[in-house]
Amino acid sequence: VQALEFVDERAGRLALEGTWLGQVGKGPELWIQVAGVERAVARTRQEMGRLAQAVGAECQSIEQDEARAVWSRLRDFPVWLPERYPQVTLLRAGLPPGVSEEFIAGSASAVEAAGGRGAVFAHLGAGIVRLCLLEPPGEDLAALIGQLREAAVRLEGSLILERASEELKGQMDVWGEAGDALGVMRQMKAAWDPTNTLSPGRFVGGI
Repeated sequence: VQALEFVDERAGRLALEGTWLGQVGKGPELWIQVAGVERAVARTRQEMGRLAQAVGAECQSIEQDEARAVWSRLRDFPVWLPERYPQVTLLRAGLPPGVSEEFIAGSASAVEAAGGRGAVFAHLGAGIVRLCLLEPPGEDLAALIGQLREAAVRLEGSLILERASEELKGQMDVWGEAGDALGVMRQMKAAWDPTNTLSPGRFVGGI
């Protein structure tokens, strides 16, 4: 297995637009990229089919040439998504892999309750959840992001703003709390950049 990607229904529809799979997505999906010798790939497909059947899920497989466009869309969504939604805010949560599902479910409920529209692209194996707020919610956006950040921290993770308006950046810390490592990072910054000329104040903790 080379890649393991989760997309919710909205993210799946967006990622598949313009591909021959554009009408396939009907709910959350798990995309798994498999490579290797033909026999190993075939065996992996069979095992995945059995696992899907056991939980009542549908399992489909596509060949390399057909899949290339889809994986490219999944990988490059931070580039093309803002073209579709200019006001999009991109959040990145880093979590212990075992709690990613809990965070995804909780964040979806929080965004919906705030009147927003979200889409989730997640690297489940690495515990990376990319939450895309496609349109501003009906309530305070900074307050919603603060709520999502608190949820990530409770799960022993963190949440940063990857893309946001200048107004939003002025209202909250892009990086969140640095924890016990902040002192060490300040020392490293001072050692490598004693005159503080390299992007001052741009990193966590105002470093």
